[in-house]
Amino acid sequence: RRLDGLEIVQRGLYAKQLTSWTNTSLFDPSQFHVLFSEDLTRSPFDSMRNIERFLGVAHFDYRAIAFRNARGFWDVAGVPSKSDTRNSYGPMTLRARNILESYYAAPNDALKRLLRTKFETDLASGLPWSTGDEVDS
Repeated sequence: RRLDGLEIVQRGLYAKQLTSWTNTSLFDPSQFHVLFSEDLTRSPFDSMRNIERFLGVAHFDYRAIAFRNARGFWDVAGVPSKSDTRNSYGPMTLRARNILESYYAAPNDALKRLLRTKFETDLASGLPWSTGDEVDS
């Protein structure tokens, strides 16, 4: 089965999505704040603070209403996160990971180029989900 036709796989083509928004005269790249979900998971409160700064809104202390759920993820205001559901996926198989890494290699290179040029994003350590083995373009 080919991956190209799967909508969920197409959603991972981030450079294509960002380019479709920035290639119009409606939006300037300075109006975008690129946030990696890995950063949000690793440092949710820092990520929220960065979003607040970008938007120019007052700081809200999310930590004051947050707690760690049974799986170690942060929940806010007693609303269970998706990560705390009993229907979560198991670990990805090595075969699936290899297929996806191969499929997304070129699109991720395009994303790195786009983020460096149009969004002036610092990618000193690569994309947060990358292995570090890929070649910078």
